[in-house]
Amino acid sequence: MKSRTPVRLILYSLVLVILYPIQLFSQPEYQKTIIPGAKWTIRKGQGMGSFTHSEIYISCETLEANSKTYATVKLLSEVNGANCELGYIREDTLLRKIYFIPLEDTTFTESLIIDYSLEKGDTFYNPSGIPMLVDTVRQIEFFGRTAKFIDFGLQHSDGFIEGFGSLMSGPSRKCEGFTSVIDYEILEVNCNQTTSIKILDLSNLMLISPNPAKDQLFMEMKEYALNDPIYIQVRSPLGKLIYSRVLNSERVNLNITKWPKGILFIQVKKGNEVGVAKVFHY
Repeated sequence: MKSRTPVRLILYSLVLVILYPIQLFSQPEYQKTIIPGAKWTIRKGQGMGSFTHSEIYISCETLEANSKTYATVKLLSEVNGANCELGYIREDTLLRKIYFIPLEDTTFTESLIIDYSLEKGDTFYNPSGIPMLVDTVRQIEFFGRTAKFIDFGLQHSDGFIEGFGSLMSGPSRKCEGFTSVIDYEILEVNCNQTTSIKILDLSNLMLISPNPAKDQLFMEMKEYALNDPIYIQVRSPLGKLIYSRVLNSERVNLNITKWPKGILFIQVKKGNEVGVAKVFHY
C-alpha cells in the first residue's frame, strides 16, 4: 500500500515557502552610521542655561589595525568644547555593532560601544563597565528619518539610534559631562584619495623621557627618523588637545610646567603611520 502525504502537511509547507521570502525581504534595511562626511553637533550642559558645543565627523582617513579597517572620528569645530573622545571606529553591518579605538590607546585595542542588535530586556555594558538594561525598542523620527531606537530608560538622551549612534555622544565612545546630540548632517567629502594609516612602532623612532615627568620632557630621534616630517599632538585622556608641533631636530626639549597633571597621551604621526605614547605628568 502506497503512503500518502497528508494534505494538511502539503498546505503547511506551501505556506512556509510563500511566507518566508516575504518575511525575509520585509525586514527593515540596516542604516549605516559610519559614513564619510557624517557630522554630529554635541551639546554639553554647563548649568544655569549655558552650553558648550562640539562638532565631530567621520573623515576619509582610515587606520589599518588588527587586520581590520577603521574610519577616523575627528573634531571639526568646538565652542569651549564638549570634550568628546576622538579615535578610530569600525562598523560590523552584519552583526549591527560598532567598535571604537581611542586616539590615546597605545595598544590599539577596540571596544564595543554601540550594539543595534539589542532587544528589550538585553543588557549592555557601557565604556565604564556599568550594565544597562534595554527598557524599550521602538521606531522614532530623528532628523528626518525613521530609525530604530534602543532606549535604556535612564534619562532622556540615553540610548542608541540606528544610523546615528549614541544619543549622548554620536560616534564617540563618550563625552565629558551631560551631553546630547542636537544636530546631524552629512557633509560632501571627496574620498577618492583616502589616506590609510598604519601603526607606528615608536621604539624604533624615538626615545621619550623622563616618564614620569615634572617640568621637562625630552624627545630624542633615531638617526633615520627625520627623513619625513614628524607631527606630535599631546592630548588628555578624553582627547582634548593640549599641545601640537612639528619636530625638526634630533633632540627636542619641551617645557611642560603648564600642562595639566596626570596621564597624557602623545600621538606621533610620520607619513602614513601613527603611534601613541603614554606619559605621566606630576
